[in-house]
Amino acid sequence: MIALAVFLFAPSRAGAQDALRELIRKRQEVEQQKKEAARQLKARQNEQKALEQRKQAIDRNITVTTAKIGELEGQISTLTQEIDQKTVEIDLKIQEIELLTDDRNQTIRSLYKIGSPGTWAVVLTSSSISEVIGRSTYHEALERQITVNLKETVSLKSELEQKKAQLESKKREVAAAQASAQRHKQSLESDKKEKEQLLVTNSKVQQDIKAKIAEAEKYSNDLSVEIVRVANELRERGFKKGGGIPKGNSPIGMVLPMPYNYISRGFGPLGERDVFGMTFHTGMDLVAPCGTPIAAAADGVVTSASYSIGYGNNVRVSHNETYSTLYAHMSTFAVSDGQQVKQNDIVGLEGTTGWSTGCHLHFEIRRNAFPEDPELYLGF
Repeated sequence: MIALAVFLFAPSRAGAQDALRELIRKRQEVEQQKKEAARQLKARQNEQKALEQRKQAIDRNITVTTAKIGELEGQISTLTQEIDQKTVEIDLKIQEIELLTDDRNQTIRSLYKIGSPGTWAVVLTSSSISEVIGRSTYHEALERQITVNLKETVSLKSELEQKKAQLESKKREVAAAQASAQRHKQSLESDKKEKEQLLVTNSKVQQDIKAKIAEAEKYSNDLSVEIVRVANELRERGFKKGGGIPKGNSPIGMVLPMPYNYISRGFGPLGERDVFGMTFHTGMDLVAPCGTPIAAAADGVVTSASYSIGYGNNVRVSHNETYSTLYAHMSTFAVSDGQQVKQNDIVGLEGTTGWSTGCHLHFEIRRNAFPEDPELYLGF
């Protein structure tokens, strides 16, 4: 508020006009800062949205990866059980081989005894020749059976060992896949933490920007109050001609945008071309000293605050779907595109920009985009 205090006691009309220009300049600067802050806030909000979407995608990916790790863990457990089972089966086959080997050795020793010189002793001790032959044949058949069983058992042991080796190879592949999935999950969790930190930082930045916007909004409002005060002071020191009392033909109750000395040109045909080649005047020219504040004729939204060759610095305000107003040849803007204005809010200062031969305000009232005579809507 210290910056505003300088303008509280302007010593003269000229001083008050200078003060008003400076106030308007400051408000334009603040409004521009607000726009830039709003742009930054929008960018941060978009970034926040993108970060949240990325974090959600990471969460989904972590869930899928965790499930995959669990599935691989189950496969490893199953393979471990199968390997253990094969190990047990191999151990049993080894025991069978050892037993069969012992049986074969015993059979060989028995046959050796049968085929030795002591065979006659066996013959002599046997009750008949057929008994001797029966014993020999039995031992030979037993040796053959044992040999066959031994070969089959060794073959089965080999098959079991091969299956066990395949299972162990599969287990190593699954374990490698599980380790890879675990590393991927760790990477995702690290990425998630990073995104969460960015979200916290981004949220803080947004809070700071919002605080700056609120501060700028308050300062802009303070400036607006001071602009109205200085503008009212200028009106008190200015000219009183022109009532600005609406006749009631306008559904939005328009008022005169500024005090004036005289009307240099009214609405309608000119009879001949003017110095700018115009044959029809689309508004009303109000003459007053340069720098006179220009007010909005009614509540509305600024649709344009720009420069054109003919109108010079001009402001267009939309009041509703039907009516709009235009304020031309201004020296200074007091509003910007998209700004909401109330009736009697200052939109600029009178000047002589564009096609103009002296300080005046070219004021238009448009109905459905076509200019109409302001005197139909205002009292003079």
